[in-house]
Amino acid sequence: MILTVDEYNALEREGKKGLSNRFLEAFQPELFSNVGFPTRIEDDKEVYKFLDSMHDGRMQWYYEDKNMQYSPTYEEFEIIKEISGSIYQVSKDVYGRGVVVKAPMLCSMNLLRRLKYLGANDLPTIFEIGGGTGILGAMMYRLGYRYISTDITQAFYITQNNLWERLYPGCVEECTGDMDGLNEMEGKILHIPYWKLWELRNNDLEADIIVSNHNLAEMHERALRFYLQYAKQLMRNSEYKLFVAQSSGSTRFRNVDYLLSTFDAMGFALLYSERHFVVFALKDKKQIMPVHMGDLMRKESYQNAFPICGNPLDKTAEKIYLAERNMRDEQKVSLKEMEAYFRLLDEYVDSPDEEFIHYCGYSFI
Repeated sequence: MILTVDEYNALEREGKKGLSNRFLEAFQPELFSNVGFPTRIEDDKEVYKFLDSMHDGRMQWYYEDKNMQYSPTYEEFEIIKEISGSIYQVSKDVYGRGVVVKAPMLCSMNLLRRLKYLGANDLPTIFEIGGGTGILGAMMYRLGYRYISTDITQAFYITQNNLWERLYPGCVEECTGDMDGLNEMEGKILHIPYWKLWELRNNDLEADIIVSNHNLAEMHERALRFYLQYAKQLMRNSEYKLFVAQSSGSTRFRNVDYLLSTFDAMGFALLYSERHFVVFALKDKKQIMPVHMGDLMRKESYQNAFPICGNPLDKTAEKIYLAERNMRDEQKVSLKEMEAYFRLLDEYVDSPDEEFIHYCGYSFI
């Protein structure tokens, strides 16, 4: 079902009534509120503003980052073209403005590729904390993954629902009522509003890999600890027991040292890390060779990016390393080809945010 602004607001008002003050304090978009970025919409038509958001002008920048290999293969490009083309048409038909989603496509495809490394030929159940514009969720559903997502920001939560439902009608199960039997729901994106998380802490819902992108350092300290505690519950029976993140998010309030210490204290071992990608595992996962966190943090202070430690002794880390090495030899789509495709959708490719920033004469990064 398409979730409207009025429906979300009514459900949120009711859902918050039984929650503690400290829970509500923790589950707020703290950084967005501090810098003034909009977190709520009042009209359903405003969804278009969030379809290509938080990656202003970064497509060229992603291509310049050779280590992360954001440039897609031609097989991956077909998925990007399919989903971005559908989003453009939907936004044009529904919201009156065709939005060309660019950089989020590259960012999400890069992470999806790495999740494939970790899952080999399986399709592990993914639980994403903070689904943002919903692009990763759309890709995962398209490829047959079981995908679960939650978000604390009203505008993004509604955008996710509207995007998924308009791309794949009937695909979303809004988890706003009785929370029993969620494991039996096949072929659905499980979409969980933040006010239901406390109720879920003793639920039998299960997941294999937790994903949290560009937001870990932005969370309230107790929200992060809640998610890490809940991750143990979700992954209790999994063979994977992995927590992955693409970038720490803004370090305005908390740095990467804080993240590494908190994960360690909450029972997670570091397996693999590079500047903008990290893999932790629950310490009870079998046959792991974690990075020694104390030694790592004594060598250097990590403020704005994850440490670089390939950790070849660990099987999970070695799997990523070998897959990355092989990926570098594959033929990739060039930036010129990527830009040409997006201009086929619409010659005017700027998102609403990019349009404003261009006018002001600021650089994007």
